[in-house]
Amino acid sequence: AAFSAGFAPEEMESYELGLKGEFMDRRLRLNVAIFRSEFTDEQKSVALPSGGWKTENVGSSTYEGLEFDAAFAATENLLITASYATLDHQYDLWIDPTSGADVTALRRLVTPKGDYTISANYRFPDFGLPGALAANIDYSHRSRTGTPLNLTVPDVEIMSVTPAFSLLNARLTLSEIPFGNSDHGRFSIALWGKNLTDETYNIGVF
Repeated sequence: AAFSAGFAPEEMESYELGLKGEFMDRRLRLNVAIFRSEFTDEQKSVALPSGGWKTENVGSSTYEGLEFDAAFAATENLLITASYATLDHQYDLWIDPTSGADVTALRRLVTPKGDYTISANYRFPDFGLPGALAANIDYSHRSRTGTPLNLTVPDVEIMSVTPAFSLLNARLTLSEIPFGNSDHGRFSIALWGKNLTDETYNIGVF
């Protein structure tokens, strides 16, 4: 019976201010955006007293964030790219659908406060190889994030928040290698490694 009751649609008003541009003789490209999103009648999965979960309209919340990415052609053969994103959140209202109590102060959402990546792509000069040799190295950081927290639950962050982690990856590729009798036949070979620092990390908490 609880499931058949359904729930109302949630609504969102979103505002964004951004910039897209190319500079330094088009060697530098920038994209920047700041935004604010306001949710009303927000839908959340809530625990039922009898067990299980149900989607309910619990209240409202506000998200504010910034996104940035850039690409810089340092030389004819070297391209450097970078990106950054951060997100802030607060619950403006959360009404417990079972008791009708205002539990806004007891709910919190952990959002990424500073995710970033940086990578370098280098195309080597012609060494007389049968193809084009290129290398890529990238480093990324993911800050901690989680599902909505009920702060009345002991140690809830340990159970519901994925810790921050960083990854270093690299790839060496020999491409455009002629193959077969056709002028259009090409293939590539690559040597690559992920998580070269051998970091142990969680991708989810359940």
